[in-house]
Amino acid sequence: MTKDKTSSFKKIVPLFKNHWGKVIVATTLVILSTVLTTLLPIVFREVIDNAIPARSFELILINGGKYLIVLILMIIVSYFQQIIVAYMGVDIVNGLKKRILKHVLDLSISFFDKTGSGKLISRIESDSQQLFMLFSSVGLEMIGAFLLIGISLGVMVFTSLKLTLIVFGLIPIYLIGTTVMFFKMRPMFKKDRKIYSQICGLLEEHIKAVPLLRSLGSLDWSKRKINLANEERRNFGLQIQLRQTGVWFILFLVPDLITAGILYKSVGWIKSNMISIGTVVMFIQYLEMSIRPLLMITEQIGELQRAQGAADRVFEILDTPSDNNHFALSELQSFNHEIIFENVSFSYNPETPVLKNVSFTVKKGETVAIVGATGSGKTTIISLLARFYEPTNGRIIIDGIDIKDITKTNLRSFISIVLQETYLFPGTVEDNLRVFRDDIDKDSVLSAIKYTGADKFINQMKGKIEADLSEDGRNLSFGERQLLSFSRALVFDPSILIMDEATSSVDPYTEKLIQEALEKMSRGRTSIIIAHRLSTIRKADKIIVVDDGRIVEIGKHTQLMDLKGKYSSLYNTQFGNCIV
Repeated sequence: MTKDKTSSFKKIVPLFKNHWGKVIVATTLVILSTVLTTLLPIVFREVIDNAIPARSFELILINGGKYLIVLILMIIVSYFQQIIVAYMGVDIVNGLKKRILKHVLDLSISFFDKTGSGKLISRIESDSQQLFMLFSSVGLEMIGAFLLIGISLGVMVFTSLKLTLIVFGLIPIYLIGTTVMFFKMRPMFKKDRKIYSQICGLLEEHIKAVPLLRSLGSLDWSKRKINLANEERRNFGLQIQLRQTGVWFILFLVPDLITAGILYKSVGWIKSNMISIGTVVMFIQYLEMSIRPLLMITEQIGELQRAQGAADRVFEILDTPSDNNHFALSELQSFNHEIIFENVSFSYNPETPVLKNVSFTVKKGETVAIVGATGSGKTTIISLLARFYEPTNGRIIIDGIDIKDITKTNLRSFISIVLQETYLFPGTVEDNLRVFRDDIDKDSVLSAIKYTGADKFINQMKGKIEADLSEDGRNLSFGERQLLSFSRALVFDPSILIMDEATSSVDPYTEKLIQEALEKMSRGRTSIIIAHRLSTIRKADKIIVVDDGRIVEIGKHTQLMDLKGKYSSLYNTQFGNCIV
């Protein structure tokens, strides 16, 4: 077994931590069920060799009763064993899904930049579910199978060594088949799971983009792309199926040939009274008992490989370092003075720096605007402030404390962000504004929507604040979704309010409402605004102009216009050479 496989199995074992009692009980039941199964051929031999030749109805009835009792006991024991392991499997898999989801929510933003949501859904739901068989039946069934093989072979050797030697010709063929299934098929199963997750991601992307694809007349292209992905999985699935079918054909054919050989050899021995008919029948039954678990083991190894491929992908997620720094040195009790960016540099990859030695100060209560061309590094600045990413060089200080020494949860409790893209969940308006948090009261929600002017359209909806929103708020206009997003930021009464392109896609009336609300809420609160619409930031206390990752100008609107530099150029490009 490779180091990779050993590592995965070592990680799987702790998942049984709270279930060892069930494992012990289920294992005991498997052993009992197996022993009862091996008694059946012995009882059947008594019927053939003694009861039938004696033409004794009483003996037939007694042995038939024994057979029925053993069979019923075996079924009852198997039933309870399956109930226990099924319950255990469901419990472990559900616990694993919760663990994966909790860990995923703690991962860094850079992880989500590199990993599609479709792939994550596949790993959380599909891959973890693939492990159900491993936790619920595979392990115990294989224990039972090996035990059944061992007992059957022992009885066969004791009964007839000559016939047993014929059976031993079966073992090398099964070993070869098992080896092929275990070592050769695993990479194929792993690749199959990878292709499946890619298709999930592709479907999610294209389903979300249906309105855009329709408007661009690109639905046929989308269908072709999805069909190509499905065709790739189909062709690869056929390769797996062909290989499995070839192995199974040999594994099913060989036992029939051996049974025929046993019957051929035993004819002469029966005539010479070297062996009884009942013994031959019993021997064939034990042969079938040996073959059935061998086939099952081979099949379960295939399932085990599928589960192993899924486990590799699940633990790849769980092994990804968390973004939380629970053991930070300091905790921010309140924001009282200033935010300082001190020679901050950052790059998503070493070859392309995004920010270069950025330094500026934001005093408490100031409204600061950050402007610049697309890709200049504006959004990266606020991402670093919220610790979605960490600076490559330099540091960010709040009230004298380096933010890397503050827990992210503590830091973000002082910040509300209005992102470029609005995120609304299926649920009521109120639930979306308090983000399903029970500690936010209704008065805070009502106050926020009144500040932003969102109450004007909310009160026109059926149910008002209790009105239901569809997924992504599709039953609202874009401007209304922006207003709700802005209101949500204000519900939490943040010390630092960040608006990233928050008014870039709304109509002038809605922009006016947001601007009025922002001016109200900025009093006594530090506000950082990033916007392309420069008209919204003319009243800012400070405007920071970013170009190619560097700060090139800092000042008020009138000061920067007088400089006739980068800001003036951006403003005149947007509004023409109007009087300011």
